[in-house]
Amino acid sequence: MVHDRVPEEIRERLDIVDFIRQYVDLKRAGQNFKGLCPFHSEKTPSFMVSPAKQIFHCYGCHKGGDIFTFLMEREGISFPEALATLAEQAGVTLERGRGGRQRSEKDALLAMYREAAVFFQKALSGSRKAQGYLQERGLSPGTLERFGVGYSGTDRQALYAFLKNARYSDAQMRTAGLIHFGDSGPYDFFRDRIMFPIADPQGKIVAFGGRILTAATNLPKYINSPESVLFKKSETVYGLHLAKQAITEKGYVLITEGYLDTIICHQFGFLHAVAPLGTALTPGHLKKLRRHTDKAVFVFDGDKAGIAAARRALDLAFAEGMTVKIAVLPEGEDPDTMLRNQGEQAFRRKLGGALSPVQFLMRLHKRNALDGTRAVLKLLVACPDGLIRDESLRELADIAKIHEAVLRDEMKGLMHMARRSEHAPAVAKGSSLAWGTGTRNPEEEALLAIALAFPEKRQGILGLLEVESIEDGTIRNIVKKMAALGSDGYIKGLQEQLLADSTPEERSFVTRLMMSYPADEEHADRTVRDCLHGIALRAITRRIRDAEASQDAQLVAELIAEKNRLVRGEKSGN
Repeated sequence: MVHDRVPEEIRERLDIVDFIRQYVDLKRAGQNFKGLCPFHSEKTPSFMVSPAKQIFHCYGCHKGGDIFTFLMEREGISFPEALATLAEQAGVTLERGRGGRQRSEKDALLAMYREAAVFFQKALSGSRKAQGYLQERGLSPGTLERFGVGYSGTDRQALYAFLKNARYSDAQMRTAGLIHFGDSGPYDFFRDRIMFPIADPQGKIVAFGGRILTAATNLPKYINSPESVLFKKSETVYGLHLAKQAITEKGYVLITEGYLDTIICHQFGFLHAVAPLGTALTPGHLKKLRRHTDKAVFVFDGDKAGIAAARRALDLAFAEGMTVKIAVLPEGEDPDTMLRNQGEQAFRRKLGGALSPVQFLMRLHKRNALDGTRAVLKLLVACPDGLIRDESLRELADIAKIHEAVLRDEMKGLMHMARRSEHAPAVAKGSSLAWGTGTRNPEEEALLAIALAFPEKRQGILGLLEVESIEDGTIRNIVKKMAALGSDGYIKGLQEQLLADSTPEERSFVTRLMMSYPADEEHADRTVRDCLHGIALRAITRRIRDAEASQDAQLVAELIAEKNRLVRGEKSGN
């Protein structure tokens, strides 16, 4: 949690409506502002911003939060990074105490990568061999500039000398992974390679990838910078900083296998294309992408390796609850060769004919439909989204010509076995549509809404509630966090600290309540009394059922009498 006043000061200086207007065209809607959600594709605006409460909430994808949450979700960054960005915009000085040293180290690395990128680009302009290779690959000068493509020469110490002259220490160069140190002295890690700067979602260069230019059997074709405080290969998505706006506009992301596939896709107008670093897609990559969309089309090579990569990626994407399709290219083709040889329209038709996961797996097992059916069911068991499971099950029934009820029974059996296995995916978690199902306890929800709308009543409400008896798990967790804040929370402090320490589901629920609950203080106290009375009645009704089940006649009679007293109190207005 954030305990200092810096975030609060930033809130006071930056209005959330003005800030979000940098990303969304907002129009007045009563006391709030409305626009098309920047986190998912929609035609009817469901994204609301409250200037009074300084929060946002989307009624379509259920994302919500404050100005910090918005920037974190939109740019895919951490809270400290969002804090630094907003502090700079607000003119608020951040103390360099705790964590200051690490920030200065990161700043030095970022500066070194920027200078190295310029060095590689200048080296490209002076190398006919490198330029010739890129021309053969059909890359235009504008594309090379957009992606910052460069070249590392054959000299063992060219970059080392450049960085040394720029006053970087050997330790900094080693940390950056640009220079290695052996028995014969320092040497450039990247030599005779086409260089691809790897950027974070904000466009800051955090690493490099290099493709060997001269064929050599003893050297890997592609290498990446070593991992660092800035760069995690399993979490970094190539081209995301250039693609994120198009991903939001298109409503889905185009996932290719590598640098050149992504670059050529952009050159031909497919600006929503990205790639994992290497063919191995990871849950970390998908989590980054899910901040921008929950839909993806995989475009992998048409050879056996590409098909296998698509199959693995499908498992991961389904486990993350993403809606996916697979564009299967002809064998021997990849997006790079297909776009250059057949053109944009042929590639667009291929995307338009992308297969659903069910179609893909059934085609993969076309010689044995039963194996295909089992593969689909196994995939569905891992999916946490109930709607995706149901839709895919209906599609499978249609393709496999098997009654849906039979498939559903088979899947239930697989899910039961999966739950019993310690290695099984968490199928139940998130399988319903959270608060959108209408299953929450209405009294508990109303009490939480009042505690959020009127912080001065918060301690009184918390004092009357038995936290562990709260039925709804999400509400119980939020109430526990509110209780941990103590008694000194006024509206901005409460909101800021609660949102900062919440899960996405909790954050969505809190912002929905804050956005929709009418701030009618006149009736708030009566609502609190009614809610507590309703909770008490619900609790005693449960106790009566338990006593009846245990056949304790005396306890049943006592509880019924107690319930009658509660009901009489309700009727008399007490």
